[in-house]
Amino acid sequence: MPTGKRHIRQTIRLRLSGLRRAARARYNLFTFRFGTAIARISNIAYIVAAVASLGALIVLTLHFGFDTTPATDAKAKIAMRSFQAIFIFNVVFNLLFRFRKTIRDTRWLKWIVDIAMLSTLLPLLYPHPEHPWIPVLERILYSKAFIFSAMGAYSVVCLCSAVMKLVGRRTNPSLILSGSFLIFIILGSLALMMPKCTVTPISYTDSLFMATSAVCITGLIAEKTVVCQEGRARQFDAMWLSSLCDSTAKGKPDIELVDMSSRLRTADEIMEVTTKPMILDGDTGGLVEHFVYNVQTLERMGISAV
Repeated sequence: MPTGKRHIRQTIRLRLSGLRRAARARYNLFTFRFGTAIARISNIAYIVAAVASLGALIVLTLHFGFDTTPATDAKAKIAMRSFQAIFIFNVVFNLLFRFRKTIRDTRWLKWIVDIAMLSTLLPLLYPHPEHPWIPVLERILYSKAFIFSAMGAYSVVCLCSAVMKLVGRRTNPSLILSGSFLIFIILGSLALMMPKCTVTPISYTDSLFMATSAVCITGLIAEKTVVCQEGRARQFDAMWLSSLCDSTAKGKPDIELVDMSSRLRTADEIMEVTTKPMILDGDTGGLVEHFVYNVQTLERMGISAV
């Protein structure tokens, strides 16, 4: 009896193995015979996905940045469903018919957004469960925030990939870097002009200044930022200067390689362009005998606390 069962299992295993080999052979034959058509469809789907990415980002910006009506929300939902279908088709088509190329060329970030996009299919294929196995995971996957985040991330990655392919072979890296800074500054300035980003309207000059300061990582954003909320002006109360800031600016590790005299010069330069109080992180403080003199120097410079 055991011998008969073993024979049945071997027979089933051999038949399944034969079916797998036959399916793989037919798949390889199909992809080889229609390789040109598959490549064309993939390229068209890529271009359509890039255009849809731009559309999805515009819809998300209008939805979250402006006051909308139920009618516009319904239209935005239809548009986002269409963009979602395009994204999922692009992912599934490449996985099914260009599997080897997809595995070879796809980077880890693209894998993350592709998996996230495929996860957005779950609410469509399987309605909201009454008794989920993992409640936290169910709340995440079935939430609008997750779907919008996945589509936004996929749109950004797809659009960046399309732009890099478009200009990568014709533009030097330094121009791409400077151009990306300019693009982010312009997009940031436009985003700051949206009604939901400000309590009171601001001029484009102020918006452009804020975006430039944020992208270029300057401290002026902390000096100039003021938000009016509920009749009160809210702003940064002070600035913090740590040893990490000074060490990083000089390209050195934060292990007290930068001495106190260099840090005092940095603090003095910052105090020339700000009126806000400054707190200096003294790290370990150095030698006890030197600390008293350093505090006196900081007092003359106008440092508020150590």
